[in-house]
Amino acid sequence: MLNLDKTPILILHGSQTDAAELQAKRLAALLIKNNVKCTVAECNAVKPAELAAYTYVIILISTTGPGLPPYNAKQFFEALVDTADVNTLKNVQFAIFGFGDSTYGNFNKVAKMVDNNMKRIGAVEFLPPTLGDHSKPEQNFDKLVTWKRAILSQFGVTAQNDEELSTSFTHWFDIETFEDNKPVEQGEKVIRNDFECKVVRNKLLSQEGYNQQVFELEVELDEAVYYRPGDIMCVYHHNDKKDVLSVLSVLEPCPQNVRFFLKPEYKGAITEIVDGKKLDLEEALTTYFDITKPPSFYFFKNLANKCEDVSIKQKVESTDFKTYMEEYVKPHKPLWEILIELRIPKVWLNDYLNDVQIIRPREYSIASSSMINPKRMNFIY
Repeated sequence: MLNLDKTPILILHGSQTDAAELQAKRLAALLIKNNVKCTVAECNAVKPAELAAYTYVIILISTTGPGLPPYNAKQFFEALVDTADVNTLKNVQFAIFGFGDSTYGNFNKVAKMVDNNMKRIGAVEFLPPTLGDHSKPEQNFDKLVTWKRAILSQFGVTAQNDEELSTSFTHWFDIETFEDNKPVEQGEKVIRNDFECKVVRNKLLSQEGYNQQVFELEVELDEAVYYRPGDIMCVYHHNDKKDVLSVLSVLEPCPQNVRFFLKPEYKGAITEIVDGKKLDLEEALTTYFDITKPPSFYFFKNLANKCEDVSIKQKVESTDFKTYMEEYVKPHKPLWEILIELRIPKVWLNDYLNDVQIIRPREYSIASSSMINPKRMNFIY
């Protein structure tokens, strides 16, 4: 058995959506559950040379647009390509899973380039690269499960079943604050510094006939906040109470006594589990989980087991990924509407929480200065 105190494991993720992050955390949860120490971070949280501090590096990364890295892996990717020393990672072993779609050009280009460049600067694969294909969901599922099983096996962990590898994990939450609105040091990563503000102006700036609408947004703060022009302001929406009650009505067992212990995960540049705060289920569904999005395709397929009507069950079982996208995802049907349509009264709370995504912010670039008015912010969008 490996001495894991001396062989640290780093799991990196990068994707435009939650796909790579979610699977990275699920993999880490299984390792931690089996007393295997590991660290999770987005790709941009580290520099390629810093990987030398780890014996094992596991990378889950997607390809976006015309073969480009996702936003949270761009800096890492560019630095990796620019690294010249071929011995930078000579003592590092790595494995990679690519998230791609073969219906687009440059299929999994980023994963392939990361793989080639990791080897170029001295790292050695302990597993061959695996390239997932979003357009073939069943094959993609099998690839992901097989790859995770091989990763776990490397560290002496055996998964009980495929479901445990694909969906079963304990949520790691990423709410982060810093004290007293202190200035952010250069290079410091701040996930969230929560405060409420009031919109006082939302003015259309673009002239009539201009092909893109440009607005100036001005908000008023309850207290002064230190910031700099060009800093990013992340706005998190809250779910409508009516929608929250709709979700609560379809969850079992009875959720009144359920509370969440939110565990902020970014402390410095690298992920660590640190103390968080408690939320009850209703508050979590209001402020933390994105309940307006449809469930995943795999969650939808598993609903067939709950269908009492045989004809509806057969319909769910025969629905392919493309049909699911057309009938449920594009119309933005939330969970409770899908359950009504399928005549399913309830779903298990744990199943839902293993599938639902967290609320992602809308990012605004600050176009004002706290030196002039620390209680006002202006944005252009």
